[in-house]
Amino acid sequence: VAMYYKDAEIILRKMEYYIENGVTKSRLLSSVQVWAALSSVTRAEFYTAAQAGMKADLTFTVYDFEYDNQQEIEYNQEVYLVVRTFQKQLDKRELVCTRRDGK
Repeated sequence: VAMYYKDAEIILRKMEYYIENGVTKSRLLSSVQVWAALSSVTRAEFYTAAQAGMKADLTFTVYDFEYDNQQEIEYNQEVYLVVRTFQKQLDKRELVCTRRDGK
């Protein structure tokens, strides 16, 4: 089955995190807008994340050449943190994400 990457328009954001006066802050280094295939997380992924004390909300699949270790994804006016990535196919990468606000 061919998968077309037009399910979701997302913004991949590369961030720099630092501590200033005891407070963790972030700064945007770069961003790129791409199309991604959107899917819910699998049951196994959900439970694996829960065992690690994390939450997995959505999975975005992008072409590998478009992903450059960005830590955040903006989608539908929400910000998601990339918690895990893996090579799905030769030219595609799956990004497992959690909502940044933890809802």
